[in-house]
Amino acid sequence: MSHGKRPSTRVAASIAAVLLIGGIAMAEPIVVLNDGEYRDLIISRGEYRIHIFQDTLEIDPWPTPGGDALNSLIVNFEFEFGDPTRVSGVIAGNMLPDFPPLPLHSPSLVADGGLRLENSIIEATKDFVSPSYDSDTGDSRPAFLAHGTSAFDSFNLYTFDDGDVAYIGFADSEITHFGYMQIQRVNVLDWKLIGYAYDPSGAPVTVNRLYVPSTSTLGFAGIAAGVLGRKKRI
Repeated sequence: MSHGKRPSTRVAASIAAVLLIGGIAMAEPIVVLNDGEYRDLIISRGEYRIHIFQDTLEIDPWPTPGGDALNSLIVNFEFEFGDPTRVSGVIAGNMLPDFPPLPLHSPSLVADGGLRLENSIIEATKDFVSPSYDSDTGDSRPAFLAHGTSAFDSFNLYTFDDGDVAYIGFADSEITHFGYMQIQRVNVLDWKLIGYAYDPSGAPVTVNRLYVPSTSTLGFAGIAAGVLGRKKRI
């Protein structure tokens, strides 16, 4: 399927080099910041789908003509039946057509931590929920996390205050490549995207807080980007 590219943001880090530390090759994660036209976009009302595992920010309106983008996430927080005392929240990977090619191009999601993953390491030992596939019927279902107030729910939106950040840990369907997305609360339903990070080498990824430059520093950042190129390390 084809999806038109939307204006992308500045890439804050790249896979440009491999560091040899103690004789072990370690690639730097790619970090993509939402510092462009989408910096104030509310992405949590089920209206947008965010591509992951790519080094430029791409956001599709949802529903998307032609179907969901491969390896993308949607965040949908709402009041059930318009009742402000009943919050519903789901974070989900992309849908796939019947009998999709394998491996499934839909992400797995970190199930533990309640979206409080700062300083943790996203790797295969984490507890993931993965997309499912029935080879007899051709039916596949995306991985998802759901809001709730019990200890058994994936996350609880009420435990975050306005201005807090949350982290959505993810991997590919085979749990071989890792990353995370950082979002920031405006109110219980409205959240903005700060950015995301991933490592295409398959190395574990440490969840570090991402910061979008203030508007006062963007002019300098633009000049620096022009001199140093679009990609730089963190």
